[in-house]
Amino acid sequence: MIRRVWFAPACLAVAGALGNAALAQTVVTWDGGNGEWSDLKWNGGQAPAAVMGNQNGGDGNLNVTIGGGSQVLFDSSSKSLRPRSSAGPSVFTITGGAKLTHNTPITGDPDGNWTTWDADLNLDNGTFERNWTAGGTAEAGGILMVGSWRSLQDQQITINTTNGGLLKNDGQVWFGADEEHAVGLKVSALINGGSWDLTGGTSHEAANNSHDVRADLAIWYGRQFGSGAGQDGSGDPKNEDYEINFQGPGSLTVDQGGIVVYRQNADGTWNQPDIDDNATPATRSTYEDLWNDGILKGKGMSGEIFFGDTSPRPFANYFTVTGTPGSADYKVTRKEGATVTWSGGDGNWDDAEWDTTGGASNQNSQTAFGRQNGSEGGHNIVISGAGVDVTYNRDSDFRLQNNNGFSSMTVKNGASLTLDTLLAEDGTWTRWVEDLTVDGGTFRRVKTGAGVGNGGAFILGGFAGEPGQEINIKVVNGGKIENDGQLWVGSAGGDDDYGIENTITVNNGTIDLTGGDSGNIDLLEGAFGAGVEPDMLFWYGRDGEGTALGEKHTINFTGSGSITVDHSGIWIGTMEPDFSITAVHASYEELWTRGILQANGKSGLTGDTFGTYFSVSGVFDADGAGPGTLGGENYKLTSLLSTGTAGDFDNDGDVDGADFLVWQRGGSPSPLSPADLATWKANFGASATVNVGAAVGAVPEPTALASAMVALCGLGLWRSRR
Repeated sequence: MIRRVWFAPACLAVAGALGNAALAQTVVTWDGGNGEWSDLKWNGGQAPAAVMGNQNGGDGNLNVTIGGGSQVLFDSSSKSLRPRSSAGPSVFTITGGAKLTHNTPITGDPDGNWTTWDADLNLDNGTFERNWTAGGTAEAGGILMVGSWRSLQDQQITINTTNGGLLKNDGQVWFGADEEHAVGLKVSALINGGSWDLTGGTSHEAANNSHDVRADLAIWYGRQFGSGAGQDGSGDPKNEDYEINFQGPGSLTVDQGGIVVYRQNADGTWNQPDIDDNATPATRSTYEDLWNDGILKGKGMSGEIFFGDTSPRPFANYFTVTGTPGSADYKVTRKEGATVTWSGGDGNWDDAEWDTTGGASNQNSQTAFGRQNGSEGGHNIVISGAGVDVTYNRDSDFRLQNNNGFSSMTVKNGASLTLDTLLAEDGTWTRWVEDLTVDGGTFRRVKTGAGVGNGGAFILGGFAGEPGQEINIKVVNGGKIENDGQLWVGSAGGDDDYGIENTITVNNGTIDLTGGDSGNIDLLEGAFGAGVEPDMLFWYGRDGEGTALGEKHTINFTGSGSITVDHSGIWIGTMEPDFSITAVHASYEELWTRGILQANGKSGLTGDTFGTYFSVSGVFDADGAGPGTLGGENYKLTSLLSTGTAGDFDNDGDVDGADFLVWQRGGSPSPLSPADLATWKANFGASATVNVGAAVGAVPEPTALASAMVALCGLGLWRSRR
């Protein structure tokens, strides 16, 4: 039996943040410098209880930031850290080199060793550490309980660890609270350039009706036996969804306590023998076990078996492990692909111009990638340089896949990659299931072969995609995608996979889909009309049992840019339970209404107005006959967001601490220059603006100004007057 799985990549965290902003969260900011949590250093000299409602992290609807390198100590001897979301979603952000330390001193109250965390947490180049005073309690740092008995029904708790962020816990981390957490609890730990270090103490005393167990990471799947929001006493599963998703580089380390998955049986007992019995050890899970269970993921993928699968995806292609379960420093690290760079000028993809960082130089494509028509995985491909054009024109479909590991393609700094269709059959396909960044470069698909009518289908996430996989396409800094064929977002005909997430981000970029629009198959003609092959298709499919695949497709403008289609235009295809297809000939506004088209994460689903962020020109449907007809001409969407934001070095639509890290690592336009640093300083907190006639209005981050003051203070870039 195939269970339905919840997928929560970063886009859901962004959506949560936007929802928080809509609820007018109370913004709370540490004033800067080092100190104790209870100090009068919040929001300009106030106590935490005055701005959060209590000294324990508040009951919800808060947006709390500690930044600027500040070191803040939470002494748990007289209070507990327990941020809640009962009054509305809360988010805590530790950024800019700051650190929050939860310390457990000597105490006879085991409850003081606990942190019940029922809010979102962002560790963006920040650290949250839980430790204990040397010579103190044997329980070390106690429990960090993510999703406690205070959690809400169907609550989603996200912990983002990015840009050098660190979660360090000298105790236990629990996902859930044995059988006491809410029904439908979702915990998503997202790691991209960060790490979790869970080495240290592994035990805790039983308290508040909890079970006494021994584990560095305990993952709890309970049943509805009388505790937790939403339970009905039926004993049915609580349907929790937990994930540790490496969206980029990072690691997770445990030691002797290891990782234990606890599953409650129908009679109320548990699957592990160590429950309240310290003499009997539990069965510790390996990282590969977590991968096969769908808990450990890489870019949304795992080894979990789905309908049609015959074996798990190979764990060793995506992660490396050191140590063994139950031993010190048992560590998993995401495996990164080899960087392969084009070293020549204009040339053919097959030319011996590929250099592998730390490896061989002047390789041809077969040697560099193990094949001539792209990569099956394990390669980060870079084409860079003004005027450099690399052309692929073999009679074989080009693909960027991840069978052998994570991959990416970057075309930047004036370079271009041209995929040329020579013949009418296999050569008309491009199968793309990994990341593509077009940063001031051009990615184009054309046709030059005799009798070839178009460049064929450019397919995102189809055929070789994996369940839950996150595919990111970025068109930034004057970048262009030119497709003389079709763009399929998802793969029509049932070749998508469960939970595929395609995200296209545009910031000062152009997507031109005009040109040939007919494919080499008649797959869609029954539903879309004879001869109708869309310039852009969004596909939502089902598996062989009729279960919806749950794809998520997004085009998010974070700055200026445009999309142009013609002829058959834009279509949305949805497979119904009876395997028939519902086809919608969609306008750009229809995409906005459905949440497919977004501006800085906003859409019709967030209650925002299409015309505030976009204008439209050209002809949607020239003959006016409606869906199933041809006749669109230069139907163009133009973003009204400003052309980038000075200091936004990572092109995500705002200027924040992540952009300082880009500057610090030499990634700004003039690497490590004082001028770029000054630009970042001057624009910290800014985001893309909307230009509508004479009106210019900011699309602000909820904590931009407050975060800016903290970060700049800590960096010595802000000077207050005395």
